[in-house]
Amino acid sequence: MYQFHNTGLPILMISAGMLQAKKANNPAATWHRYLNYGLLGLATRLQEHGYSPRVFHGHFDEPLSFVQNLHAAGRLDTSAPILLSVPSSYALAWARKVCHAIKELRPSAKIVVGGRWVTADDGQWVRKQLPGIDLVVYGTADHFIHHLLDASNWQKIVQADMSIFPRIDAGQSEVLSRLDYRLLDGFDAFTPSFEVSRGCGRKCGFCAEGVVPLTTMKSAVALADEIEACQAVYGDASIRAFFEASFFSPSTDWISRLRNEFADRQISMKWRTETRVDNMAPSQVCELAKAGLRVMDLGLESASPQQLRHMKKTPNPTAYLRRASDLLKACRDEGVWAKVNVLLYPGEDQHSMSQTAEWLDQHADCIKGVSAGPLILYRYGQATYDFLSEIGSLGARPVSPGDLDSHGFTELHLSASMSHEDAVGAASALSRSVMSARDYFDLKSFSYFPRDLTFDQFSASLSERNQANLPFAISSARRCAADMVLQ
Repeated sequence: MYQFHNTGLPILMISAGMLQAKKANNPAATWHRYLNYGLLGLATRLQEHGYSPRVFHGHFDEPLSFVQNLHAAGRLDTSAPILLSVPSSYALAWARKVCHAIKELRPSAKIVVGGRWVTADDGQWVRKQLPGIDLVVYGTADHFIHHLLDASNWQKIVQADMSIFPRIDAGQSEVLSRLDYRLLDGFDAFTPSFEVSRGCGRKCGFCAEGVVPLTTMKSAVALADEIEACQAVYGDASIRAFFEASFFSPSTDWISRLRNEFADRQISMKWRTETRVDNMAPSQVCELAKAGLRVMDLGLESASPQQLRHMKKTPNPTAYLRRASDLLKACRDEGVWAKVNVLLYPGEDQHSMSQTAEWLDQHADCIKGVSAGPLILYRYGQATYDFLSEIGSLGARPVSPGDLDSHGFTELHLSASMSHEDAVGAASALSRSVMSARDYFDLKSFSYFPRDLTFDQFSASLSERNQANLPFAISSARRCAADMVLQ
């Protein structure tokens, strides 16, 4: 029914950057190299269909210069549509300038825009944000990405129902991306990622993936195959990696299979992943550490029973915090760095903040770092306004109500007693109380900073800054107990 030609046609794929860092008061933020592994996965699928894709990241590059450099390199000279991924509403302003520059330099170019957390189901709004684009794609495109390269197929696409294309069962691991790093421009500056599962399904009130079912885990054999291929591309068996999963939830059997695969192939990779604090047994941490687990990002969100209930994190805060404590202690004992995520949520007040601060202080020797910040409301179709009504009952209100439609997100005053400015200050103070500059650098350099960035270069970028605005304490010499386990 659908015709496409796998003739090695060059495909330009762009991951939108940002005009400024989300946390603009932190100069280190511009060092970040966030890999759009979803886009690289789509590029890998296109390569399997015989095309020649190339993935470019915008980072914090000036948009016009970014496009001019692509043009000078001949990257705009392709008859295929240009595929633009917008991973965050914060990237819309950058994407708008890039789309305009592309159309100025090559008016006949067709631009296809995706990014499921931004496009949602509202192509009309996306087109208003990015004038001149030619197609908006909803959801994930793994099973039909090659069809998008033929514009004659576009009229057959019904955006609310992609059933005209053959689907892959979303509950199965076959949907998970395979990543060929040879397709990524400047790959050696990135810490590689490997997608091991999708979805979550635990229905936290603040998370769009709360209603997305958790897939089965990628098999240990397939994961080990990917790792070996990636090590060959990098020419480095010691590269670190991020095992991408919104909710890393391995079974004991999966862990055992992974350990066996790594042992049989002599893979000794150190890796990082993300999970809930109430999900994993301490015994699993021990086994995962033997398989190379080095860093875990843990979604604590709060230690206030009131706030945990408000955000629908758990119906039993006492048991939740007990399991969180056990998991952090296991990380400490096994030499795994724990980075704890804290979310300041509608209804927050000084008492709830004090409860979280006290809990973190009690577990400080188990924690390498803290990432804290107030809830930001992102536009995500009609569901956004339903959620806005829900959190309004907790006392939250937008700082600038018009920003949802004009920018795709809005900051929030969390309650009558905690303004947005108060929340930002409280979040920074919370992070600084636990995390030193060295802790911050260690965590960021493991996964997000350029692989060749040194601590001296990082420190030099901070020397003239207002330390009160930083999420870490420059003068602190604090050490996480997990540092000592590894010595």
